[in-house]
Amino acid sequence: MLPAWRPVPSFGSTMITFSLFGLAFLGIGIMLYTMSDKIEELQYKYNQDATASLKGCGTPSSGSDGATKLTTTNLSDMKLTPGVGKTHECEITIKIESDMKAPVFVYYQLDNFYQNHRRYVKSKDYKQLMGETVAADSLSQCAPIEKNSDLSNVGIFQNVAGAPLVATSPAIPCGLIAKSIFTDSYSIKKKGTTTNIPIYQKGIAWKSDVDYKFKNQAKPVDAAGATVSSWQDIQWIDIEQEHFIVWMRTAGLPNFRKLWGKLSNCTGLAGEPACTPVDANLDIGEYTVTIQNNYDVSSF
Repeated sequence: MLPAWRPVPSFGSTMITFSLFGLAFLGIGIMLYTMSDKIEELQYKYNQDATASLKGCGTPSSGSDGATKLTTTNLSDMKLTPGVGKTHECEITIKIESDMKAPVFVYYQLDNFYQNHRRYVKSKDYKQLMGETVAADSLSQCAPIEKNSDLSNVGIFQNVAGAPLVATSPAIPCGLIAKSIFTDSYSIKKKGTTTNIPIYQKGIAWKSDVDYKFKNQAKPVDAAGATVSSWQDIQWIDIEQEHFIVWMRTAGLPNFRKLWGKLSNCTGLAGEPACTPVDANLDIGEYTVTIQNNYDVSSF
């Protein structure tokens, strides 16, 4: 048998080893602290700003006049039917007191929202999210959101193409996570100007999620099992849209932030001219932020 080498730590060798590790971690800590200290951050809590000058801020109003009915399911500009004498557009002014160098990220934050609840986390169907056709009676994992009729109480009545959803058809996507999708959207411009600073809304989700885990229906069929021309005719939302993908990756804590976009020279959205995104700075000054204030946070 070969003799084994057994290091016998002495007082001196132990002190040297711990000192070296201590210096290494001290250097890493100083570097991380310095990087963190350079981050400029501005927060604004608009759900508590229901004042006369900010008409659409605060908790979105609902009622029997259709104020909670979604007129579009485009997450980059989702809107609610405003109802009689109501608006869901909230306009605020923010003041930037020191230059924010690119990249400038836009996040939304929710508090006391338990995305980590067991029943909530498992309420989705992986095969459906990857583009496979799954019958409504096979969506028990998504309970209680299995059919389109289960979406009506949050104002979802139409498909992506704008036609009414068939109540008895499977909800695509199904589940509590999808149904509770965050629906506010944002735009920003320099105060006194009319041109928005584009917010680039691609590249905000994990690449592996975009490439493999979230796909629209590859072979869309209607309630009778007949093939339809497009996934827009049966889905209530675009599963491949990155805002949706970001939301579907559930947070581990009840207070969380999710990335909505970053300031750039373009938005990267479908229907707009293609461009190579260039990150934009946010200089000192006052800016007007317009919020489509759709998401009701009063329950949590």
